[in-house]
Amino acid sequence: MIPKVSRCGRSFKGVFAYCMHDKDRMGSDRVVWSKALNLPDLGKETWRLMAHTVQSAELLKRAHGASRSGRKLERPVFTYSLSWAPDQDPDQEHMEEVALRSLRALGLEEHEVWLVSHNDTAHSHLHLIVNRAHPLTGYAASVDCAAKRLQKFASDYERETKLYCFAREQKRTQTERAAPPRLAELQSFWESGLAGELLLSAIEELGFRLMKGRKRLVLVSSCQQAFNPVRILKGVTSRQFRARLGKVTLKNLPDEKPSVDFHQRAVPRTISHAPSE
Repeated sequence: MIPKVSRCGRSFKGVFAYCMHDKDRMGSDRVVWSKALNLPDLGKETWRLMAHTVQSAELLKRAHGASRSGRKLERPVFTYSLSWAPDQDPDQEHMEEVALRSLRALGLEEHEVWLVSHNDTAHSHLHLIVNRAHPLTGYAASVDCAAKRLQKFASDYERETKLYCFAREQKRTQTERAAPPRLAELQSFWESGLAGELLLSAIEELGFRLMKGRKRLVLVSSCQQAFNPVRILKGVTSRQFRARLGKVTLKNLPDEKPSVDFHQRAVPRTISHAPSE
């Protein structure tokens, strides 16, 4: 499977016009099927409901008792596609199931989505048009590093189906072998209920320092490899991790920009010590 993420857009009407018609805009022969998720299905006019959700975001936040601070969502349209191998022929039910799983991988399963299947290529593929504005809270979903998350999702899917993209599988195998083995022990420390200084001491026993980055906490090895602890721990959020630490005092990372991929699970990258510009 090959996932492809497009740049976030401004117009639901425009992306519907492209996906629900042929490329010459004269017909819709390439559309095999389409379906709405988490909103009523109005066919080609469903975009109006998605646009209305974005326009009502401030009211939704107020009704939800949430903060209305922050910038207005200017690019609410998030789109990506999932393509199967030419020798695969998934039916609609399977494509819908995989689409839902991919949305869960991105944390977008509660958002408004329009699915469109096309037949204009040699391989089966599915387009997903996602409204970043949550239909109940009005909050805008972050889609940072969505491409990397979908690559991991595609890799997991291929392992299940035994139909590999060999380049991706080889890269994943190399990545898994490169991860420090003791990093997995962090889960057992967490589940044992360690907190505060005791949790910090346990982390240091594994050979890591817990430090404050610019946006998140970071585990740093003696070789200056950095890891996001929340990506290592299963089912743990950043807020829960910080709460467990309590009032533990942590040092800041050096002012240099770390070249760290925080969204890969236990993927080591070296922190750059070149002076920032």
